[in-house]
Amino acid sequence: MADEEATTITTTIEVDKETFLKFKALCVLKELKISGEIEKLIKRWIDETEKGK
Repeated sequence: MADEEATTITTTIEVDKETFLKFKALCVLKELKISGEIEKLIKRWIDETEKGK
C-alpha cells in the first residue's frame, strides 16, 4: 500500500452524546485529531481480527 495514493472516506456515525463529548475533550486536551484517533481504533480492531484468524 506504500505505492498507492492514500484515499479517505467521510461517514456519519451515531454515538452517545456524552461519550462523544468526553472523547472530544480528551482529544483536545492531548492535542489529537478525532479522525486520527478513530482511524487508529479501526486499524487496531482490524489487526486484532486478522491475527485471530
